[in-house]
Amino acid sequence: MAWVIRAVLFHALLLISMVGIDVFVWKEISFHDIPVAEVSCPLSSESRVVRGFSMEPLFFAGDALTISFGWYVCHVPVRNDAVLVSFAGNRVPLLKRIRGIPGDTFQILTLPTGEGEFFLNDEILKNIRGEAYRIPPVRASLWRLYEAEFHGVIPTDKFFVLGEIPTGSLDSSRFGFVSRDDLLGRVEQ
Repeated sequence: MAWVIRAVLFHALLLISMVGIDVFVWKEISFHDIPVAEVSCPLSSESRVVRGFSMEPLFFAGDALTISFGWYVCHVPVRNDAVLVSFAGNRVPLLKRIRGIPGDTFQILTLPTGEGEFFLNDEILKNIRGEAYRIPPVRASLWRLYEAEFHGVIPTDKFFVLGEIPTGSLDSSRFGFVSRDDLLGRVEQ
């Protein structure tokens, strides 16, 4: 956030100097010389218990995890972060891993069975066990539509989240990309 404020101030100063307003003396400055108010992160940590098995062997049903809620308000989501995701207004968030981030390329390879395999940045996408994700034909059709609509690039502020079940679980393989606002918190374990 601070770099955005610094960039706006820099461009405002640049614009003023270009139109010839002599309000002040121009001097060479660094972005870090511009004072910026500190932004506080609304973090809260809570313990949550895993329900379900879609994240095995990373997390098992009954495992207690510490979640940093609000983490992504002030931090950039990172590939392979384990996260709690809000899904369609459900009261119980989903536990998944961020597998694709904005700017990543994606492709769905259709197999002779009609199933689809995900490729991310030209590499086959595999779970923690090294198994390729293979989704049923109906979901593969949905993802081919996404691939055409977004030209095979994950859009700005969108993320691809998956569980560890190679045939997919209740994750992006079923419902598509999630927005940054849907990332409720990061798993600290």
